[in-house]
Order: sequence, then structure tokens, then C-alpha cells
Amino acid sequence: MRAYQYKNKSLSIVLIAFSILSCDPAIQYEYYVKNDSNREFQIGFSAPGLEYERMEHDSIVSIKPNTKSLIVKFDMWGSHPHDEGVDFLNVFDTIYVVNRDSIELLKDITIRQNWVYDNDIAYFGLIKTGTNIYTLNINEQDFNNK
Repeated sequence: MRAYQYKNKSLSIVLIAFSILSCDPAIQYEYYVKNDSNREFQIGFSAPGLEYERMEHDSIVSIKPNTKSLIVKFDMWGSHPHDEGVDFLNVFDTIYVVNRDSIELLKDITIRQNWVYDNDIAYFGLIKTGTNIYTLNINEQDFNNK
């Protein structure tokens, strides 16, 4: 009888471990623009094959003055959220600024050091998951005011 109980407990532990380890965790990515200027502009992007959710259905986001706006939010399979470094924009084919006036944005939005990285760590059992958050900060000095 004890051998049966031991095998039953062992089998239960193996099945629980298998079900936890067989699940594919996901990491969420969020890209924001914090506009601390008095200018309105747009961020456009192309990310074919990427299923993403946003407030609007197109790939151009209007950035209002003195606001923080979500550009895009999506999930990818993986675990252990971390800064992707220079590869942080690899999911995009293109990302660009559209100005409503003729004043040029001087800040290069494709350079990693111009974005602030943060994360929100969560756990799926023992597996580290969560959200990678990238924020581009724009202020008046980032525009060519000529």
C-alpha cells in the first residue's frame, strides 16, 4: 500500500512540474513617448507580422503636447524580461517621426540611449515574466527652432 501511495505522489509531482514547465510564458513590450514639449507630432511605425494592440487601429500615433502616449503594446514568447540593448527596436521594420510643422526633431529616436528602460517583473510559477517598458522623452530642446 505504501509503495502505491509513494508512486501516486511521485506521479502527481511529475505531472505538476510538467504542466508548469510545458507552458510557454510571454513577455509584454510597451513603447511610450513622453512629450514634455508644446508641440504636437506623430510617431509612425511598421511592424508586419506583429499582433499588437493600441488605442487606434493604424500605425501612426498622434502625440499631443505635454502627454505620455502609448505607441504600441504586444506580447512575445519568452521569459526573463531585460533591456534588449541596441536590439530594442528589432520588432519594427521602421519607426519615424511625422512633424505637423516644418520644425525638425533633432533627437534620433532609433538610438537606444535616447529611450528610458524600465520593467515590471512578474512570475509564472518559478519563471520570471513581465513587461519591458521603453519610453522616449521629448522636450522643446529636442526640436530645431530655426
